[in-house]
Amino acid sequence: MYSSFGGWHFLMVIGVLLVFALIIAAIVVPIVLVTRRTAPPAVPQAPHDPTPAVGYGTAAPAAPRTVETRLRELDSLRDRGLITPAEHEAQRQAIIRDV
Repeated sequence: MYSSFGGWHFLMVIGVLLVFALIIAAIVVPIVLVTRRTAPPAVPQAPHDPTPAVGYGTAAPAAPRTVETRLRELDSLRDRGLITPAEHEAQRQAIIRDV
């Protein structure tokens, strides 16, 4: 059956395949070009800043508290009955130890 398949037939098959590829390219290339032109431009992403922005629902970093301030707050917690005297003494020792 393929014994008469000569060079001429081979060229015809290659030609048909090339025409088919050109038809597909003629359809796909304009679609891609139009899609790229009408697509919104990509918005460049800013690098992520791990520090929170002030004023957007996040608190500003607190200033470091002095030992005196920390001890006064601790005394206030004890006086209001929010911590026991034992907890007060343990925290007081921890604050003093940090100095």
